[in-house]
This record gives sequence, C-alpha cells and structure tokens, in this order.
Amino acid sequence: MKAKENPFTTANGSGVKQKKQEHPNTAAQQRQRLSRHLHTHGSRAMTPRHQRIFAALAGSSKGILSFTLREICQCQNVADEVMAMRRQGFKITCELEPYITQDGAKTKIGRYRLDGFGSESARG
Repeated sequence: MKAKENPFTTANGSGVKQKKQEHPNTAAQQRQRLSRHLHTHGSRAMTPRHQRIFAALAGSSKGILSFTLREICQCQNVADEVMAMRRQGFKITCELEPYITQDGAKTKIGRYRLDGFGSESARG
C-alpha cells in the first residue's frame, strides 16, 4: 500500500512549509467555482438548460462553438437561451469565426465565451 503524499514540502531546508502548486484549472477547481457561483447567485433562476450551458462555458477557457453548445443544452435555438441568460445578467460573448460546411461553402459560426468567470464578474 502506497503512503499518502504529504501536500506540504519544506522550502530550501528552512523548515517553512509551503503548499504544492496545483494546476490552475483542474476539473475539481472548475466545479468548485461553479458551485460557489450558483450558491452566490442562486440556481433557481436558471433552468436546467441554462445550468448546462453555464457549466459548459465555465469549463472551457477557449469557448464553445454554437453547434457543440446546441448538443450540450439539447435545444435548437442556442442564441435564444444565451439571450435569456444575458437578461439575467450573465456576461456571455459570441465571436463569429470562419467555417467551411460539409458542402464546401464558406460561412461563419459563433463561439460562445463566459466573460470574467473566475474573477466573480461573470454575472453583472
């Protein structure tokens, strides 16, 4: 049986204990921030669909494409759901990116991002 690793190490033999650095964006930390945000602002105002959108956007620093978000929230009109969340005060941006369809046609597709998440300013 492997012994538990001590989360504290000594720095330069001085005997001062310092916590080991963790990866700044682990899944556990994302869940903790999401839980803290929902506890602060209340989850009753958010529909289950909005909660799924929020969780997906909070877990992605690069943003999520609209058709991927459509699958996650299980709705056809993602823009309408995002607009409802914006009315509730969430700062969600959409940037259009060039995209080539399966037929080879050039178009643009939206990438949604939750602005300011982690700095407690995702909701105004």
